[in-house]
Formats: sequence, structure tokens, C-alpha cells
Amino acid sequence: MDQLADGSCRFRYIANPTSTAKEISDLAARLASLVAPHELKLDPVDYIPCERSGKFQSCASEYREETLTP
Repeated sequence: MDQLADGSCRFRYIANPTSTAKEISDLAARLASLVAPHELKLDPVDYIPCERSGKFQSCASEYREETLTP
């Protein structure tokens, strides 16, 4: 999960080949409710890069509240 500079969130995932469209839609709805009022973008990928340590960074944020304040 990445939080982008505009506050929206991007969730990258590797889908199970047996996942149905409904399962993915249900996942999107659950995640969207957690990040509301920000927009959620689902991004199916084949690969998720890891850190040099071999661990995955669970959430990265580019968001800075002061960038959205006029």
C-alpha cells in the first residue's frame, strides 16, 4: 500500500489465479472503506519488489498534509 502525494492510496497486489472478479471487488470495497475519504487505486501486478533486506515495506507515504492546505 502506498499513499500518494495527493492523499490517494495505491494498493498493489498479486492475485491468486483462482480469484474471482467478485473477490477482487469485495477486497476493493473493504480497502476503500478503510482509506475513505481518499481515493483507492487497485493495481494488480506480477511482482512486488522488496527492500535490500528481503523484507517488504508494508506502507510507504508521499503524503504531506501541508501540501494540500491552501
